[in-house]
Amino acid sequence: AHSSLNVSQNLKKIHLAVNSRYPLFVTVGDDETIRLWDIRKRVVLLTKNLGARASSVAFHPDGDYLAVGLTNGILLIFDS
Repeated sequence: AHSSLNVSQNLKKIHLAVNSRYPLFVTVGDDETIRLWDIRKRVVLLTKNLGARASSVAFHPDGDYLAVGLTNGILLIFDS
């Protein structure tokens, strides 16, 4: 199952995608970073600068790939 959430907090957009296979979720947004979170431990496992604001994020249904859409039109695909 695919799930994602878009939240606007203090005019900053945050996009979230939950991995259906592993206890992980990812956040991206206006701060130009991607963060990989461990749901069980409630900690950030990885933070990476994307170089541009993100407008969307989604895991592939099998949980192995992650797509991030940037506001500059670039689509990034990560092997999770």
